[in-house]
Amino acid sequence: MNDEQEKLFELYGSSCVTIDSTHGTNQYGFELTTLMVHDENYEGLPVATLFSSRTGSDILLPFFENIKKRIPTLKTAILMTDDTNAFVNAWEMTFSDKPVHLLCIWHVNKNINRNINVKVKNSDNKSIMKAEIKDIFTEIDETTFNVLVEKFVEKFALLCNISKILTTKEQKNGHIVIGKA
Repeated sequence: MNDEQEKLFELYGSSCVTIDSTHGTNQYGFELTTLMVHDENYEGLPVATLFSSRTGSDILLPFFENIKKRIPTLKTAILMTDDTNAFVNAWEMTFSDKPVHLLCIWHVNKNINRNINVKVKNSDNKSIMKAEIKDIFTEIDETTFNVLVEKFVEKFALLCNISKILTTKEQKNGHIVIGKA
């Protein structure tokens, strides 16, 4: 993290920090982990990067500890990550902070699609559900988003137990994974 990135982290890090890693993108097996914040226009700004052979909590702890040395009072309301506990565990151990944990949209979509494929037998219903979920995920107006979710649940409640399709481990822990971050 350079000085400019540190300033951006201090300025925007209190609302949301996003952590993501690349996988299988080079011949050496290294992963690139990037921490990002967003500005007032919700544009992503990379504020710290880590190259490592894996992303376990034991690898992330020294990375986060170095960030904490530069920004000792860092607290964030939301931590958005991949579908792994390593990021959250290392964050909470380092910063003594328990932000709301959200999954990134790619992992939410992956989990919902997997549940649809397993739990919905009719292929036409699968296709319709996936298309409507895509519309829900891309809706930026909150009122319209809520209407689309209600209509989706009403439409498919009779066909299957919709709560089982929308349930992920994050929802079981009391966190919202569907919606805008």
